[in-house]
Amino acid sequence: GNSTQPALSADGAHVAFVSTATNLAGGVGLPQVFVRDLSANNNEVVSRGDGGAMAVPAATSPSISADGRLVAFASAADNLGESGVVADAQRQPPVAGSDVFVRDVAWEETILMSRQSGAGGAPMERDSAAPALSPGGSLVAFVSDMKVGEEPPPEEGGLPTDILRPTVFAR
Repeated sequence: GNSTQPALSADGAHVAFVSTATNLAGGVGLPQVFVRDLSANNNEVVSRGDGGAMAVPAATSPSISADGRLVAFASAADNLGESGVVADAQRQPPVAGSDVFVRDVAWEETILMSRQSGAGGAPMERDSAAPALSPGGSLVAFVSDMKVGEEPPPEEGGLPTDILRPTVFAR
């Protein structure tokens, strides 16, 4: 399978990338985000939930922290174990969409980042993608078709009555 979308950590010790290869650690032939530890010469699937389930159907757009410990990625998966991830059937309008997650490689924890504002904010009901981690990993920026604090626009004839421009968020 192909490997694409490389992102190198600032310390040069880790590279995050997307691959469909089945001969990599846990590769299943679907696009998944991996991290390669260049000094240890090993690969790890990072597009997975806390219980170990890999993102189905896919994960893309890796961004890695300076030290390689945190990796942000986008995925339409609703099997990553985060309670409250909006399933495709619940999205407004109901279409397949993506969310932004951050995986802590050391703690083996995956966190949904594409949430509405406020404590324990609800998952966004529109696409979120293109994550970018700050060097220290304390912030993640991403774009979303949903504006914070706004309800999705009403539909008319199957199409939104308002065109949403991507909004950039930082968490």
